[in-house]
Amino acid sequence: MNSEDNTNQSRKPDLTRLPMQALYQVANVIQHGDEKYTRSDWRSTYKRTPERINDHLRAAIGHIAEFLDGEEIDESGHHKLAHAAARLLILLDLKSMGDDICLDLLTYEKEKEKA
Repeated sequence: MNSEDNTNQSRKPDLTRLPMQALYQVANVIQHGDEKYTRSDWRSTYKRTPERINDHLRAAIGHIAEFLDGEEIDESGHHKLAHAAARLLILLDLKSMGDDICLDLLTYEKEKEKA
C-alpha cells in the first residue's frame, strides 16, 4: 500500500484495478446461483446461520482442493476457482453485514451459550 492509499481511506477504490476477466467468471457463477435459487439468497435470514455461513467457507476450500487435484471445470461448466472466489465474496458480504464466521461450530455454540 502506498502513502496515498494510507492517507485517503475515504476515497472510493479504483475498481479498474480488478482483473475484469476473472470478475466476469465469478459473476457468471453468482448468476448461475441466482438462477438456481434466488438472487442473493445467501442474505436471507434463514440462510444466515453459523452452519450455513460456514458452508460457504467449506465449499470454497473444497473447490480449491478440487482445482489442486486437477479438476478445473465443475458440472455447471464454470471454473472451480471462480466458484471458490464467489463463495469467498459471499463470505465477505456476510461478514460486512456483521455475521460470524467460525469453522469450529461446537466451540461457536458453547461461546454463544456463555454470552
